[in-house]
Amino acid sequence: MTSPPLRWLLVTFTAALVSVPAAAAKTPSPKTLYSALLTTTIPDSALPSGFTGAKTSYAQPSKTSVKYGAVGEVTVSVDGLDPNDAIAFTVFPDSSSALADLHHGIPSTEKQPGPVHGFSASVLLAYSVKGKNILGHEVTDGVSDAAAAVGNVLVQGVTTSADSTESGNVPAAISLLRAAVKYEQSLA
Repeated sequence: MTSPPLRWLLVTFTAALVSVPAAAAKTPSPKTLYSALLTTTIPDSALPSGFTGAKTSYAQPSKTSVKYGAVGEVTVSVDGLDPNDAIAFTVFPDSSSALADLHHGIPSTEKQPGPVHGFSASVLLAYSVKGKNILGHEVTDGVSDAAAAVGNVLVQGVTTSADSTESGNVPAAISLLRAAVKYEQSLA
């Protein structure tokens, strides 16, 4: 049987060992996470099948994102199945700000087919964009945007379609979202 002082020492030592993994699992600050997303490139191996060549760039956060205190936004264009495929990360100071932006940053003109399966705070959007193609002709492309608030980050997978004016490639947008979340979480 151990003496009371020795028992106290063993309990204190054990408690210190148990608390070490918790300290090691500390999440990065929003600015550190934003910097990591901006200065790293998603490897092809982290992208869904059929997607390659991620190119990371700075993006100006929307007015709504700025209203909710966005630390910064990063876009990642990828070569894939559709004319324009991309991932976006908007980093906020906290999870409530990311959630508020998810719910209030959606223009009323965009259709909301529903949430993305597997994400509690998410939305799947379908809408059209008009513009000119490389030949200067007016075109209307469909867009799909799978977005989820994951912690303090609003993560999006976006695709466009030249074949549909109603939506982009919905399965591809969801696949990009899932890959983006997994990548972002690997940085934390």
